[in-house]
Amino acid sequence: TGINFMTTYIEFLGTTDYYLAMGLKIFVAILVGTLVGIDREKKFKSAGVKTNILICLGAALYTAISLEMQNLVGHTDPTRIAAQIVSGIGFLGGGSIIQSKGQVQGLTTAATIWVIAAIGAVIGFGLVFSALFFGITVLVVLKFIDPIINLQEKVKLKRNYQIHIQSVGSISDFIRKILDFHKSEYIQFEEFTHPQHETLVYLEVKIKCYPSDFEKIIQDINFHMLVDKINYRRLEKSHI
Repeated sequence: TGINFMTTYIEFLGTTDYYLAMGLKIFVAILVGTLVGIDREKKFKSAGVKTNILICLGAALYTAISLEMQNLVGHTDPTRIAAQIVSGIGFLGGGSIIQSKGQVQGLTTAATIWVIAAIGAVIGFGLVFSALFFGITVLVVLKFIDPIINLQEKVKLKRNYQIHIQSVGSISDFIRKILDFHKSEYIQFEEFTHPQHETLVYLEVKIKCYPSDFEKIIQDINFHMLVDKINYRRLEKSHI
């Protein structure tokens, strides 16, 4: 047919050996997925390293296939598969959004899934250096937006809060990790079981933290599948 299937386009490198180009695309997809996934796992989010790697790899693969099909068949639009990635990833992102105990959670995770798929598509089209730039941008947003917001909170005083948690089984270690992650100060931390139901556990926690951190603490606690009920309130100094 006269078509050369052994080369493909890579940003800044031009026409490149096909297998070298595919190896570079796979490497960049794994790199971006890993970096973003590590950040999400550190924040106890559902879409971690493996999920982000697979999403980025999958989007890159679908896009790369569409380009090769254009070379093979001709008169095809490679953006059609990319468009299907956009709509298809919506179902995956939608699955990460849950309404639990009066709160909607997972919006940032869903948005991260959506943008990681977009980066994967960019990689599939051969724009690997642009994909790296966008991956770094995503990391900057995930890592540094919250600290910037928290800087505004620093001018405010820390508040005292009381949290009552009812769970099916002990989750004290999980709660301690969340409180330590948000640098909360412990005032009280007591756990006891129901006298008639040993699997029913109550946890009473009093902490001191910034208001913005407390909102994130409640969201993270709500995310745990063993949490049955949670009540919380702000304490005045007389109640400490």
